[in-house]
Amino acid sequence: MENKSISPRVPGSGKRKPVGPSLPEKRNKGRVKLERSIRVRPSVPGTQAREEMILETLNVSRHGLYFVTASSAYHKNMRLFITYPYSSAPGAINRDYIAEITRIDRLPNDLYGIAIRFLTTLSLEMHT
Repeated sequence: MENKSISPRVPGSGKRKPVGPSLPEKRNKGRVKLERSIRVRPSVPGTQAREEMILETLNVSRHGLYFVTASSAYHKNMRLFITYPYSSAPGAINRDYIAEITRIDRLPNDLYGIAIRFLTTLSLEMHT
């Protein structure tokens, strides 16, 4: 059963003012501001995180993505199944990844920014 949820919007997320000195960039690859639907599920059954959420990304890279949620059940190093990009359209090709939470940002209005790193894909390879 699919539990659809609407991604929370971060007020003023379009324009951000730098706070304090800028930190050195740790990423190997840059990120692109791209809103795409994703499906997020905990990889360990029985965790406090909701079984399934449909959310929107704020930015993506080749190795990870960033999304916003109202759920406080996520924690650093938590493993997730991420379907990216996600579509409920008939015949959609949804690709599942195993991912790990690398950072959680506390945002205004009781929201959380979640940064994940893809660990591997769950797609099956076809050998002909």
